[in-house]
This record gives sequence, C-alpha cells and structure tokens, in this order.
Amino acid sequence: MFDEVSPGIKAIEVSQALGLLLSQTLADPWKNIMIPFSREAKLIEVKGETLYDRVRSLKQDFSPHEGYDTNFIGVFEEILAVAQFHELNQSELPEMVVVLT
Repeated sequence: MFDEVSPGIKAIEVSQALGLLLSQTLADPWKNIMIPFSREAKLIEVKGETLYDRVRSLKQDFSPHEGYDTNFIGVFEEILAVAQFHELNQSELPEMVVVLT
C-alpha cells in the first residue's frame, strides 16, 4: 500500500484520489462519504471546496495509527446505520461498495 507506483507517488495516494473522485459523484446522503482503511469501520465526510481542502480533510480523518485493513462487516453496519437514520428505501441504498487498494 505504501509502495511507490511512480516516483514520489504511493499506491495509497492513488486509492485516496480515486475515492475522492468517486465520492463526489454519489447522491446524498452518500455524496462525499468515504471509508478509510481502518480496523474500526467509520464513514467520513470529505469537506472542502477545493481539491487541496478536500485532500486535507481526508488526511485529517485518516489516521495512520488505526491499521491498514478494512472491517467489512463494520462497513456494512455503518451503511445500514446511515440508511436507517435517513429512512432510506431499498432503491436508495448503495448497489455496491468499491474497494480501492
């Protein structure tokens, strides 16, 4: 994950960039929501108007001390909690979860 894929560019940075891009295309309440690599699943909202601000926001919510794996059961529990909170219909739930690694 921390291997360079090109001089000065790490694989995790590519994953984060693609995640930022994809999260912008989603409808509410999923728009700008990402799930970082972490043993404890959590949804984070990427904030900011500029790309610089959005990357900064993501890096603030991404703690390198949390571990670099993903608790998939926890991810789906988080998605279900959001769906229940917003009283979403089946058609408003994500059709897929994209894992970028």
